[in-house]
Amino acid sequence: MMVICINNGVSVDGISTSTAELLTIGKVYMVIDEYETVSPSKRGYYSILDDAGQKYDYFKKRFVLLEDVREDKLNSILG
Repeated sequence: MMVICINNGVSVDGISTSTAELLTIGKVYMVIDEYETVSPSKRGYYSILDDAGQKYDYFKKRFVLLEDVREDKLNSILG
């Protein structure tokens, strides 16, 4: 699955991380793992390789699915 970074700030919904600056807004990232059914502390996170090439778990709300962006663009073109 591919996602696009939409937020690389240090806080999303009150969750802070010092690694957020290792994301680039508008950049496409490959999701390595998606945590939904594992431990509650991991739910709602994507595991990706960040700009430093390190595997890290990032809050899902920092991203949108590439597929959704493509669909929205097609719909706007087709009217």
